[in-house]
Amino acid sequence: MTEKKPASHALRLSIGLLALAVNPTIARVTSAAPPTATEALSLSPVQADIAYDLVPDQELAKCTVRDLQVDSWSGWEVLSPNGLTLRVFVDTNGDKKVDLWCYYAQGTETYRDIDANFNGKADQYRWLGTNGTRWGMDPDEDGFIDRWKTISAEEVSEEAILAIQKQDQRRFQRLFPSESDLVEAGLGIDLTQVILEQIATATDQFASFSASQGQLTGTSRWLQFAAQRPGTIAKAMGSATSDFTLYDNAVALFSTPTQNDLKTGQLFLGSLLRIEDRWCLLGLPSFDQQQALLASGVPLNPRQSTDLTMQNASISEATQISEVTQGIITELEKIDRQISNMPFEPNSQNEQLTTLNQRRADLLEKMFDATENDVDKETWARQLSDMLAIGAQTGTYPGAVERLALFTKKLESQRLPGEAYATYQNITTIFLVNQLAQDDFTNVLNQYVQQLEDFTRDYPQSEQASQALNQLAIQKEFNNEQEQAAELYRRIANQYPESTEAEIASGALKRIESIGKRIDLRGRTIDGASFQLSSLRGNLIVLHYWATWCSPCLQDIKALQQIEASYRNRNVKIVGVNVDVSADKTKQFLGENPLSWPQLYEVGGMEGSGLSKALGIQTLPAMLLIDEDGKVVSNNLQIDQLRGELTKRAR
Repeated sequence: MTEKKPASHALRLSIGLLALAVNPTIARVTSAAPPTATEALSLSPVQADIAYDLVPDQELAKCTVRDLQVDSWSGWEVLSPNGLTLRVFVDTNGDKKVDLWCYYAQGTETYRDIDANFNGKADQYRWLGTNGTRWGMDPDEDGFIDRWKTISAEEVSEEAILAIQKQDQRRFQRLFPSESDLVEAGLGIDLTQVILEQIATATDQFASFSASQGQLTGTSRWLQFAAQRPGTIAKAMGSATSDFTLYDNAVALFSTPTQNDLKTGQLFLGSLLRIEDRWCLLGLPSFDQQQALLASGVPLNPRQSTDLTMQNASISEATQISEVTQGIITELEKIDRQISNMPFEPNSQNEQLTTLNQRRADLLEKMFDATENDVDKETWARQLSDMLAIGAQTGTYPGAVERLALFTKKLESQRLPGEAYATYQNITTIFLVNQLAQDDFTNVLNQYVQQLEDFTRDYPQSEQASQALNQLAIQKEFNNEQEQAAELYRRIANQYPESTEAEIASGALKRIESIGKRIDLRGRTIDGASFQLSSLRGNLIVLHYWATWCSPCLQDIKALQQIEASYRNRNVKIVGVNVDVSADKTKQFLGENPLSWPQLYEVGGMEGSGLSKALGIQTLPAMLLIDEDGKVVSNNLQIDQLRGELTKRAR
């Protein structure tokens, strides 16, 4: 189960260090036996309120610990009885001591304690995955965060709620920028002085304000951050020496349980300023809107008067939106809690889950309809589209396909925000569902290709256009239509250079056009050794991209073993490139199936690995043949074709 730990900062730090000190199997990374699962799982995060997986006592004996080696990192990974990662403890600098303690929920890392100066004490704390983006710095290593390196505006609003609720001056204080922060941000002397005065006032008044306020109780919970889109003030305005970005009139929404229901409320934050990767408060929040703006407001127009008369229109608009949506947000939170407590069972006929999903979809669409701001409207459209797509593809929401199609048609007919995103999700979902449900795959594929072509024509400026073009290019490659695929990849690289697909497209174009050209590939083997493809010049090189989850790849490996044995004393060399997400799975496979040729590996899987992106590898298996001069003979080879080429070329 996933549990939020109670606060116990200093105690938890000392217990963690004691465990490391008295148990050398955890404190030191050596070739000796790893710690037991019970020992490893006895450690807990330094910071409180972390969501991570805990294991019931009766399940501890079923957990396993295995060695971990990624490049120069070494340590241990703790696995649950069903194979999900629970913890990872790593030595990152090779001094044989753990300096990274990682905690997981449902197989995804959600938090880590970091010993950045390698003295055995955590001095940084980082929230990850579903726990958010916060990255706290603790230079005096006392277990308390002194400043934020990274924190989002949403998380600032939650931290403000918690600081007031707990009357925690230290927690509140670290939400402010320092004088040096403001100077380096280039706000100018006048504005910097105004903000510093606001911060000084907030610091003086916080204790009395948090003690006397009556709206946030011990059972209150943060719900959501609300604001209009952020704005940037150019350095030419006023005395600013650099551009800076801020939210105006930001609000933290919260709920408090009553005897029969949840009561919602608002904490007005005033302005929030972005400094590098963190957002900062600029004054004392208030439960009174105009008071908050007086205490911590930095209007987006620096010449605007401080009597608030010019700000009232935008304030009232934000207030109206929040009043309409607070009840929806509260109910969404209830449903999300219920769903999160239910076991995930793909294609299940769980009537309760279906009912909850239907109600959640109703609320998301109601939220979309109630929102007037186009940016926020797009966000809600994406949330609803994602939910329906996942429900359809996992089989946990019967009727999701039809509902997604109807929602997409609604957006298309009225040209509403989120139209392109929903349309692309609808196309992808229909294809994925139909290819499993229908026998005529060729017809399903042709329909998918036609819809993608229509999408790129109708939404050429959308961020999904590059994704659609990439899918079309993959289909062209699959059909061995290399010239058409190259043209599509070229369009992606030229028209969408900032897209995620651009780097992959450039690599794919390089591969398709590589015949008769020299290519090189650099990286590290699965054991961490440096490797360069050009070091094998003078030999015929078979470059084989594969993964343990790819059955055809494993069949290729068996054939390559036979080929390697036949050409062992001749000028033929094989190089494998593994694109598994986890190096552990690769190592386990290679341990059980030793291969005599080098295996390159880089973290990121097929989508994110630099070795994949270098040649735009998006389907497996993929095999290239390179001649003695380092020039590509074939960039899309099958095993039988490889045998024929080697018969002709090998010496």
